[in-house]
Amino acid sequence: MLKKIGGRLLWMGSMDQVFIGLQKDRWDMVLPVEYPSRKALLQMISTPEYLDAHKDREAGLDNSVLLASTMIMTSMKSSTQEFPALND
Repeated sequence: MLKKIGGRLLWMGSMDQVFIGLQKDRWDMVLPVEYPSRKALLQMISTPEYLDAHKDREAGLDNSVLLASTMIMTSMKSSTQEFPALND
């Protein structure tokens, strides 16, 4: 499904520890996904294929969260130039 709309899985990892926040909000895994646009995401989640797969995902999970974000920086190298305090 991701490939069809030009999206990609950035990485997948297990969550080891909550440093800031409540332990009850701890997740088992995180899968950041990049979409070419929010429109592409909305198109994907409206397809019968996604809706069918989503039922299985929801049945197998205690909790899932879909967060939309906007990229501010792409690497620490560029961020330390834009935000010198990150060098400290």
